[in-house]
Amino acid sequence: MSVKLILSVLLVLSASLVNISQVRSQCWLDVTVQGDQTIYMELVSITGNVMYQGELVQNGLIGIQVENQPDTGPTTTIVMRTLPLNENQSFPFSLETISLLPVDEAGNFSPSTKKGKYMWVNMTVKNKCLSTRNVSVSITILDSRLTPLMNERASFPIPPGQTVTFRPRIYVPKWANVGTGYIYGNVYDSWPKSRGRPLCPEKTSNFDVEESSSILPSEHFENGTYGMVLRLRPDMAWGTCRVYALAWSGGCTGYSTANFEYWLPGDFNRDGDVDLYDAVQFLQRYGTEEGDPLYEVKYDIHSITEGAGYPDGKIGLFDAVVWLPYYGTKPPRD
Repeated sequence: MSVKLILSVLLVLSASLVNISQVRSQCWLDVTVQGDQTIYMELVSITGNVMYQGELVQNGLIGIQVENQPDTGPTTTIVMRTLPLNENQSFPFSLETISLLPVDEAGNFSPSTKKGKYMWVNMTVKNKCLSTRNVSVSITILDSRLTPLMNERASFPIPPGQTVTFRPRIYVPKWANVGTGYIYGNVYDSWPKSRGRPLCPEKTSNFDVEESSSILPSEHFENGTYGMVLRLRPDMAWGTCRVYALAWSGGCTGYSTANFEYWLPGDFNRDGDVDLYDAVQFLQRYGTEEGDPLYEVKYDIHSITEGAGYPDGKIGLFDAVVWLPYYGTKPPRD
């Protein structure tokens, strides 16, 4: 074979590889993310689907990052999860979380803790690649009622064939619910908010607050769809929460975001408590209905707190019954 022919073949192969690379880089997924209502009193349900060329994908992962973005004060991440887009997929990932355990300060296994105390979590990640990988790892802790207690994160390189252990200290607030809590460990190439993709499936574990036992909550979703449920922390600053979703499937990625608001029932002026100022505002609108000049949907709280997900169009006795128990309350804080 002549040198000229060999060079021609190599040029054709190079052009093909460039074209394949360009097609791959343009591969984009359609991602949706939404909740079951706009304003949440406590319980949040986040769902969505991932599609490629109009069809639900049949495998892959989606990274979810939920931030509290209050009107005043710093933005904080309250939850970070990786959800499967196919519960039975078996894809050979190059990174793996090989261990996720609650431990004591010395690193010894410690499956229980007390409210108002610290716990530690050991998360060990292995790099099965032939080259060093830079990773961003996240540990999210939820109590027995799925209320986030803490999210701890770190970024570091892992040499080829090696493991690295991340062991953050996590405070268990005094308001945490007694029972079996949940630990979620995840690995990304960057945070979902920054369009980072999950590098391996989520690792899960349990720990006990004082006593009780249970199993990890489980829901089943159609391939290409996902969902998760959590309760918002009682000490969160009121304002907007933002959900970031980054999906990966078959080498393609997709990104989407959504917002929801968090507020204490009856705290109409959102100053952090339910007081006389809120009572005056509520009484001014008592008896109004949708279409009246004084009617405002934020005072129509009965249907939302009862789980209907939408107001019933009138402010009356049922709303007062919901509002009165909150009068004089403030969010608990440690």
